Amino acid sequence: MIEENNNKCTSSNGSDSVVERAAATTEQKFTVRPIRADDADRIYDYFQSFSERTKHFFMPHAIDRAFAEKLANEDRLDPNTNRFVAVTCSGNREIVVGYVFFWNWTKRVPWLGIGVRDGFQSRGLGSLMMRYAVDTALAYKKGGILLTTLQDNIRAQGLYRKFGYEIIGRDMRDEFLLILNFPDKNIGATSL
Repeated sequence: MIEENNNKCTSSNGSDSVVERAAATTEQKFTVRPIRADDADRIYDYFQSFSERTKHFFMPHAIDRAFAEKLANEDRLDPNTNRFVAVTCSGNREIVVGYVFFWNWTKRVPWLGIGVRDGFQSRGLGSLMMRYAVDTALAYKKGGILLTTLQDNIRAQGLYRKFGYEIIGRDMRDEFLLILNFPDKNIGATSL
């Protein structure tokens, strides 16, 4: 059970594990937490909420039921990925309002993807999820974070600049390639 703003919101399994509470970051009425085995329906609902504009910007993988099931099951256990959802209460149920994920997680500098549900954009949720992602990468002693974004995704570019990402080129699809480089405290320089 997650309590926020004096409203009770129960997830479908009622889980309140110490690990889940420790991994969750709560700000305002949003909670960022690791994807759980019971999240497939919530993730699929999130994918189905995408406007055409959001679909244009969010292209890292399929957004169908089969992929939502994969995320909540076998992918959740894959050591090369690390995925989180941002949730909020809607009545007495939890809904996914954002999604942030790493792939190539076993590498020193993993890749990141992030998306915010239509209707929840421009409310600080992207910043909350990015802070969670950066803190997670730092906690796991990663050297930085890589990502790409479409050249016309101005809102996302603003978020990335806010966190210190720098455009370092373009990828083969002509998207901007960005990096957030973490200082290596052991050698007094950046890690790359």
